[in-house]
Amino acid sequence: DVLYANGWRAPWFLIPFKFKKIKKIWHHRDSFQSPFYNNLLPVFVDKVVCISNYVKSTLSNLHSNKAIVVYNGINTDDYYFSERNQVFTIGSFGRITEWKRFDLIIKAAHKFQEKYNIKDWKLNIFGDTSVDGSSEYELSLMKLVNDLDISKNVELKGATKEPLLKMSQSDVTVNFSKNEPFGRVIIESLIVSTPVICADSGGAPEIIKKTGGGLIARDGDIEHLADQLFKLY
Repeated sequence: DVLYANGWRAPWFLIPFKFKKIKKIWHHRDSFQSPFYNNLLPVFVDKVVCISNYVKSTLSNLHSNKAIVVYNGINTDDYYFSERNQVFTIGSFGRITEWKRFDLIIKAAHKFQEKYNIKDWKLNIFGDTSVDGSSEYELSLMKLVNDLDISKNVELKGATKEPLLKMSQSDVTVNFSKNEPFGRVIIESLIVSTPVICADSGGAPEIIKKTGGGLIARDGDIEHLADQLFKLY
């Protein structure tokens, strides 16, 4: 009765069923500049479920009548409420890849220290390069930390099997990705009552605006991110 294709690979398998009397749904979770995805692929489906208004906006206007927005959800059965650290703790979570812009988060944390003369802080970055990450980028982050002389404050922790626990131990979570389609780590952080600062880019700001669960920093603006960190501090 229904063919449901999730993500960016699966929907291509719907094309042969274009003229079959079967409802075809594409769950669109990504941000592409490709005309194949934005103009051609929706032709072969009956409905496009987008995970944010930002993702919906990337589709051609010709297909806007097919597209609806359904935000991602998560299981809220497991709650983690831990004691906060005495040190102001910043958490950042995600694959170690360039578009996540951990380098800008590190620079903003350093700016936060220098501008407001705050020494007692910690930035923990959780994630690794195992899924479409970049070892070269990871090495560049380590070099940046050393060059800024903040190795006592910043630690690349690798992947964690307890992200919600680590979020609950943070005072703030920062997601500064470029064109984040949604930002599941944002709603995970809010579940454990840790506020989030995100970049004004992609679908992430939609979450903050709808929930009031944090602050939005100007896209790519290190100084403004430092200022927003100070507000929460």
